[in-house]
Amino acid sequence: MNQITIDFETRYNKTLSLKKLTTVEYVLNKDFYVFGMGIKHNDKPSYWVHHDDIADELDTIDWDQTEVIAHNTRFEAAILAWHYQIDPARWSDTMSMSKALCHYQSASLKAVAERTFPDDPTMRKGDELVLAEGMDFLDKATEKAIAGYCNQDVELCKAIYDKQIQDYPESELRLIDLTIRMFANPQLHLDNSKLETTLFEEREKKDNVLKELGLTSTQLASNQQFAELLENCQIKIPMKTSPTTGKKTFAFSKTDLGFQKLLDHPVAGPLAKGRLIIKSTQNETRAERLLNISKLTSGALPVPLNYYGAHTGRFSGSDKVNIQNLPRGGSLRKALIAPDDGYLVSCDASQIEARMLAWLAGQKDLVEMFRNKVDVYRAFAAQIWRITPDEVDTSQRFVAKTAILGLGYGMGAKKFGMLLKQQGIDMPEWETKGIVDMYRRTFSKIPDFWNWCQTRLLYMRTLKWSGDTWQNIVTLKPYKIELPNGMAINYNPADFGPDTTFGGKITENIVQALARIVLSEHMLTINDAYPVAFTVHDEISVVCHSEPDDVLDYMIDVFKKAPDWCSDLPLDAEGSYAHYYSK
Repeated sequence: MNQITIDFETRYNKTLSLKKLTTVEYVLNKDFYVFGMGIKHNDKPSYWVHHDDIADELDTIDWDQTEVIAHNTRFEAAILAWHYQIDPARWSDTMSMSKALCHYQSASLKAVAERTFPDDPTMRKGDELVLAEGMDFLDKATEKAIAGYCNQDVELCKAIYDKQIQDYPESELRLIDLTIRMFANPQLHLDNSKLETTLFEEREKKDNVLKELGLTSTQLASNQQFAELLENCQIKIPMKTSPTTGKKTFAFSKTDLGFQKLLDHPVAGPLAKGRLIIKSTQNETRAERLLNISKLTSGALPVPLNYYGAHTGRFSGSDKVNIQNLPRGGSLRKALIAPDDGYLVSCDASQIEARMLAWLAGQKDLVEMFRNKVDVYRAFAAQIWRITPDEVDTSQRFVAKTAILGLGYGMGAKKFGMLLKQQGIDMPEWETKGIVDMYRRTFSKIPDFWNWCQTRLLYMRTLKWSGDTWQNIVTLKPYKIELPNGMAINYNPADFGPDTTFGGKITENIVQALARIVLSEHMLTINDAYPVAFTVHDEISVVCHSEPDDVLDYMIDVFKKAPDWCSDLPLDAEGSYAHYYSK
């Protein structure tokens, strides 16, 4: 396959800046302008192409047989796709690869070049770009300097790619390509009317609160002024010790127990609830941003996701648009739609991490319960309260579900009780301790696996250690855990110690990484049949225009098939479809 390494240099100033705008808002801005591009064909020397010649230059390339390489390819892909209608055979991204290979260090081109070529001073990123700041057009002298800067970036990018590509799994390269395509060639669209309604309702809710309380937004949002309001009402101000400074500070976060008690106070309750509403700006700002994007893209939503957003490989939201954490059942979710009269089909892996943990630890009885489609939450609830499964009520099942999903990584009774309390269930510590102890006795192979990981933590901090493998699935080595797909969980030696990690945490990292590998393989398989529109945690969504039942059945079948390295892992899935995002 032909390889093109590319880098665009574009106009930027105080208002036209990626620090203030999303990539969509920047690239489709009316003032957006490409000064020129650096381009490299395979291993030939890079060269500069002036703005006026870019279109003709790009027309000479057979894009069906070409891989595009860049650093932060999402930006280059947006320009190529939206301004020049380029759709290559593959997108590759050295920034994405850098995040996967060394997640705890900077993935900037400057930092990666220094790490990759520490002893070669010629392989360094320049700083001539500042010469173009605020300029609408480049004079000859500035363009010459910028051209040299850009060509150096291109050479660095290709050299880094040639280093990174060695032993990089093909499946992960396909996943990088898919991640960029979800942005450059969006399948997902937006419902402007729902976004406008959300924006109106959020603003109206805030206005109503302020009118009812007779206060200003600053009085509720400011910590100091909110404390004064409580003081004036002769209400004790909740305090906590700051984990960063060690000093006493206001306990005004919505997760602070002191603040949560204010919510139930007859006098402070309305003030505390009002504060939550005023400080909750997420829906409002997202609706505003999505509306702006929709206007620029004629309704499409380029989905910005960070490949290897977490060190376990999970995706994360990006570019000031995070659809990974939209509230379930909220209006913003319903504003995500299929174009025209199509369907948005979403499939969700059922309890994949709980299943993976049981399988990995060798907890065969729990694995078989999953395989036989037993309601494991109801079964464990029946064991906790010594009743039959039919007698288990909704609340008891919820407690057992929280236990099955939350106690697998060493959580203690106190934290388990706090987790339940956040969901409105208040249990004494003796009762939560009983549930924790029962979980560990019932599923003893899981604590055994924590202990196996714990006993190897000291060795993981020893560079001469040759490593240890668990069931031919994962191999623990100094400061990393090798995974069955050829990738690894990498740890920062400076932060990897007894104060920062423990066996249960290592277990959680492994399980999350393995679940991510399974879901990634599902994603690639589904994408071969139906282009993936986006993914949220354990869920994959596609757009189709006919036979949504058949599409959903196909996706569920894919989700139920385990990869070869865990072929006996029982998987399950559920899904739904609608014109809008219904999950």
